[in-house]
Amino acid sequence: MRIAATAVMVSFQNILVPYDFGEPSTRALEVAMDLAKKYRASLTLVHTWEFPSFAYGGAELAALEPFTVIEAEAQRDLDALLARVRKELPQAQAVLRRGSPWRQVLATIEETRAELVVIGTQGRRGLGHAILGSVAEKIVRMSPVPVLTVGATGTASGSLKSILVPTDFGEPSRTALRIAIDLAKQYRSSLTLVHTSEVPSYLYSGADLRVADLFHPVMDVAQQQLDDAVAEVRKEIPDAKGILKGGSPWREILAAIEEAKPDLVVMGTHSRRGLSRALLGSVTEKIVRTSPAPVLTVGAAAER
Repeated sequence: MRIAATAVMVSFQNILVPYDFGEPSTRALEVAMDLAKKYRASLTLVHTWEFPSFAYGGAELAALEPFTVIEAEAQRDLDALLARVRKELPQAQAVLRRGSPWRQVLATIEETRAELVVIGTQGRRGLGHAILGSVAEKIVRMSPVPVLTVGATGTASGSLKSILVPTDFGEPSRTALRIAIDLAKQYRSSLTLVHTSEVPSYLYSGADLRVADLFHPVMDVAQQQLDDAVAEVRKEIPDAKGILKGGSPWREILAAIEEAKPDLVVMGTHSRRGLSRALLGSVTEKIVRTSPAPVLTVGAAAER
């Protein structure tokens, strides 16, 4: 596995933090501030608010007093938050935007030329979640820059002692690994690669079929690829290691996260849209939704 060239590394010199004043946002901000200090980066907070659906009947309602009060209170709270952040990061900025949260966050990414988004996520499950999605997962899916999601529970330590990198050896995985290596150097973290190989469903068609014998060569190839990747990483992170698992990718990756308890997961993602994607999800989005550790997603920019 050839690690992505240094030229594609993200320097994290401009960090954007969508903030809604909830617990996940607070935890995300703590992580973002630590990264900003480590990389000597600028930090921008963005808070969005949206008219209640009944108000869309007439644009003139935007000028009514209730909405003026809402905006004024949002600005006051954001200013107070910014004042606290500036005690540690004097150059921090804040932006208040009105409209669809995920659309406004994407617009702010472009306007501020952010290189990293750090956002809190609620970790919801079920069909309703799959169809409706969440602001954080829409940002993960469509952002042109890496997105670090921080959950309401689980680890969110600013000190990254261990980093886990799921890999499928594709281009997004290579780019994610390059960024993980840079983070490991910055924080002097351990780094572990995990690759999963799933037994094809047709191998289960006969009870007398020796699945292990049929699948063994595939696992051998996967192990060799993983060993090669670890060897490359060890040129920069000498104590890097690899884990090979067999089974459902997202379940095995989640199991690896729960076993290793990393401070950060870094993984590549592919931008997909449509009902099929919403119902089936993707490995990365399932990990974002369920991981007890923060997840930094890296990969394909959204197809606009």
